[in-house]
Amino acid sequence: KSLETYKALEKNQKLMIQGPPGSGKTTYAKAYIDQNKSKKGLYFCWNKLLQLKVQDEINKRDNSVTQEFSTVFSYILENAGMSYEKLEALNELEFTNHVRENLPELDEDSKYDFLILDELQDYVDRGVDIIIDRILKGGLKNGRLLTLYDIDQSYTWSGRNILDDIEFISDYCAHVKLDEIKRS
Repeated sequence: KSLETYKALEKNQKLMIQGPPGSGKTTYAKAYIDQNKSKKGLYFCWNKLLQLKVQDEINKRDNSVTQEFSTVFSYILENAGMSYEKLEALNELEFTNHVRENLPELDEDSKYDFLILDELQDYVDRGVDIIIDRILKGGLKNGRLLTLYDIDQSYTWSGRNILDDIEFISDYCAHVKLDEIKRS
């Protein structure tokens, strides 16, 4: 299964990997970054600790990597103009509307060649399709995208099921489901 997934990373412009904790999703993200280090990439997650851990591991392996690392929340704060307190208080729909109305479309030269969305279940309901289209060359339809998620770890602030949001993104992606846990 690991070799099959690794080959899928090479062959598909848009790949969605689903798996439980410890199945290797973030390891595949790091392999994807390694494969594409000559391209302009952006790694997103919701959790700052995970972002810093992945960033540090990538930089230790190769300090010439030009990819950027951010949490979705930090990216929105920096690029869509709102205070932390106000942004944090928004519900899912308000957050999505804020992204739609305030996140600028990057010009073609500024857009990223690829985007990695790690732990997607934590923010898929926050206008992620808009974010993808605004910052990724080719957007959701034609851009290079790697999404990693665990539906069993999903939650929303409102408690609603995010499966519809996941399925919307998966309509554009090849999908791999990992079921073997690699770390304990």
